[in-house]
Amino acid sequence: FNYNMQVLLDFERGEGGKVSVMATCKSSLSEVLDPFTCKFAVPGHLELSVAPPSGSSLAGHGGAVTQSLTLSRKLHASGKPLKLRLMVEYRRGGRTVQEVAEFASFPTDL
Repeated sequence: FNYNMQVLLDFERGEGGKVSVMATCKSSLSEVLDPFTCKFAVPGHLELSVAPPSGSSLAGHGGAVTQSLTLSRKLHASGKPLKLRLMVEYRRGGRTVQEVAEFASFPTDL
């Protein structure tokens, strides 16, 4: 993401091999990003469950939007790595901005 946007991922191992993820999106810009959305995707060997976000706009100067996710491997994919793609979309200066990042360096104990 650009230097004005930060996404923090907090992981926790759950029951049955599931992984809970808390995604926190923060902005250092002075203006409010409205609307602000996060979209998540995983490869076919994973299942993803996404809870609603904490808000639909991102306040400036360190404002945050959080969203809870649950990742799990499908039965045939026990040895395959966790991967998560994130797209944030927001309006800034009258135009829509989309940024995409991929996370593949998950802690090994997950």
